[in-house]
Amino acid sequence: SDTNPTGPHEALIFARLAEGSDRAVRGNSKLQALMREKVPEIEGMEFTFFDMNSSMGGSTHDVDVKLSGADLKTLNDLSERVATQLGKVEGLSGIDTSVREAKPERHIVIDRDKAASYGLSVGQVAMTLKTATLGAVVTRYREAGEEIDVRVQYAQPWRDTQQDLEQVLIPMPMGGTVPLGQLAVVESGFGPVKIIREDQSRMVSVYADLDGTTDLRTAMREVD
Repeated sequence: SDTNPTGPHEALIFARLAEGSDRAVRGNSKLQALMREKVPEIEGMEFTFFDMNSSMGGSTHDVDVKLSGADLKTLNDLSERVATQLGKVEGLSGIDTSVREAKPERHIVIDRDKAASYGLSVGQVAMTLKTATLGAVVTRYREAGEEIDVRVQYAQPWRDTQQDLEQVLIPMPMGGTVPLGQLAVVESGFGPVKIIREDQSRMVSVYADLDGTTDLRTAMREVD
């Protein structure tokens, strides 16, 4: 759903509208068009607007074309073609699809035999790496009646790149440390693409909103 962030790279901002009689601009489409003009242009960032009232009925957009099938590549290709056609319809804006690009990740493949030769299990290596990259809460302190976590982790410049991860030091049971790169292979990859399913079939939505210059009936005639 568009109203559910899929990760820390997404956020929601909710705004309650004033009563209709107090608004200088009437109509949700016109309001959204005005807000689109006001938001700043930030490289790599996309803004999507939706009406929470309309989302109660299913879609959060004025136009929502659903495609379903078994082959994900075919669905992606078709969704791009539909999005291109919607882009030619006057009065529509915010055209997008439910397909989300896979996020880049670091994949770490631990060699069990090499780890065992240093007296380490895969779990021990993974836990040390998790603490280095994501951090671990080691204690809490109280301030003004509120408990605050104290998290320990590597500083950002020490965990950014593949080379940084390979240099993470893994404590050995008998003392000393060994770099992760001697126990594992660090690879660049991508996380899974978010797949929406409906009635056991893969589904992709192509959606758009009115920009305030036309009504839904007119726009839908052009879409058809």
